[in-house]
Amino acid sequence: MGTKFKLFILGFFLTVISASGQQLLSPEAIAAARQNNYQPALQELTKAINTDPENEAALTQRANVLIRLKKIDEALIDAEKAYKINPQNPDASFLAATSLISKEQNIQALQYLDAALKIKPDFYQALQFRGKLHAKMNSADLAIPDLDKAISQNPKDLEAYLYRGRMHTRKIQFVDAMNDFLFIINNAPADSPLKDLAKTDFDKAHAEYEEYEKAGGAFFRLSQ
Repeated sequence: MGTKFKLFILGFFLTVISASGQQLLSPEAIAAARQNNYQPALQELTKAINTDPENEAALTQRANVLIRLKKIDEALIDAEKAYKINPQNPDASFLAATSLISKEQNIQALQYLDAALKIKPDFYQALQFRGKLHAKMNSADLAIPDLDKAISQNPKDLEAYLYRGRMHTRKIQFVDAMNDFLFIINNAPADSPLKDLAKTDFDKAHAEYEEYEKAGGAFFRLSQ
């Protein structure tokens, strides 16, 4: 696909965590986390888990913290344990998926993303991740619906436009593809690598459009 799949947690630490998870942390730990210092939170959560190894909220939140600290194997253990305790916990399944994506175990990650979205169909980050994974696997019919939903929630998700544009190109939907690439070109910061990627992909889609137009003429144009 030409772009590396990125892990954008997008404020997960403070915004997606459950109310019970927030109650586990002191104001000082939350304040430190806002400054990207997760050690106080890690210490408090570990203490809670040592007291109660089945503390689902603490396990979920510690998995989140461990991902932030790039301790992926440990994060996966916590996330999977929380998910086993409560398979209806979409945050735990999402964090397990995030950990597995870091380990490039994408098939298993998709299973956890499916589980998260079955429980919470509008889970933006899970839609974003699943759409990109399907795009990486060239599964356009699976990728586009997820990316559509992600973009509808966040119309400025430029990376989602890039993946969706590439999937439209794969489906010979060149006008839709070029519109996605143009959106990035017009909205990405001047120094963003996405702008250059979108320009390259736009040129490729345009060239392919012209080739198909020569072969199919008006009939092809109507299909667009």
